[in-house]
Amino acid sequence: MQHKWEKSVILRVEEAVRTFPGVAETAVKAVHEHGRDYLKVWIVWEKEAEREEIAGSDSEKSGCTNRAIREFLAGRLADYEIPREFVFLKEFPKTESGKIRKKEL
Repeated sequence: MQHKWEKSVILRVEEAVRTFPGVAETAVKAVHEHGRDYLKVWIVWEKEAEREEIAGSDSEKSGCTNRAIREFLAGRLADYEIPREFVFLKEFPKTESGKIRKKEL
């Protein structure tokens, strides 16, 4: 199923992800790859300790974090709105005014 991602959907997904415990900032973009459209989310944690509490400190446990976030979002968003890909960053690239530079993600 293909979707034309409206800004309202992207904003709703960003807000839902931001309510996950420990998330400080998030950015969501629509991605079109291999004939598929899906949402990709970038996340910056409030503190590294909070991420470790959820998934552990090993990068191999990032699948646990992805699963936990997907389960959390399942009760808040439609299936097609749940991001398919998660990227965790220490900080976002930002403009001088503090806005996230989504084009650089």
